[in-house]
Amino acid sequence: MINRVDEQLRQDHRIAETVRHELREGGCRPGGHREARLRKILVGDADLAAFITSVQAGGEPARAEERDRVRQYRLERLKKYRSGGPKHRGDSLPTWAVAELIPLWRDWGRLIRDAQLAGQ
Repeated sequence: MINRVDEQLRQDHRIAETVRHELREGGCRPGGHREARLRKILVGDADLAAFITSVQAGGEPARAEERDRVRQYRLERLKKYRSGGPKHRGDSLPTWAVAELIPLWRDWGRLIRDAQLAGQ
């Protein structure tokens, strides 16, 4: 049981790292390991794929909006745990924040897919 939980956490962390890279860099080097990892994620997770595809289609403004969402989420979480407000140290797009937003993005991806199916 613990091994399965550990493996799921590692997989979620890899997904979060790849999504974070996509938001930060705006894409993967063609033929690179991140592109292969992103493709594998997109094939295995249709809801997240729909969301990422919509962000990619939106270009830099869409990526900037999602980066801002991650940063805001990070600040809100830090406010809960630090008295006196958040300290602006460390990565502004931490993997843990991306990982915690992935369920929300999957939900949005599911809505996108449902809307596309309804439009056909």
